[in-house]
Amino acid sequence: MHVKIIMHRKVTPESQQKLMPFLIQLRGLAEKQAGYVKGETLINKDDPSKTMVISTWENIESWEAWLNSHERQTVQQEVENILEEPTYYQVYYAQ
Repeated sequence: MHVKIIMHRKVTPESQQKLMPFLIQLRGLAEKQAGYVKGETLINKDDPSKTMVISTWENIESWEAWLNSHERQTVQQEVENILEEPTYYQVYYAQ
């Protein structure tokens, strides 16, 4: 059963341009992971400081393997250093 991961991030307007290269890097790395299906990055129209990434994985185990990988955690730490608030994750099962 596919799972969708929704990641919410908030940055200052000045930091938005710093964030995007890291999100692109994370997507490129995720695409090489077993179980990755697809992803998209959305920027809030009314508040561009809010970014949402939606990724789809074949199963929760694939997502958790990526979430806990050293490779991801290293880049994610760079992301966290830019954010106003920690990344907020939501996991949904697709029906």
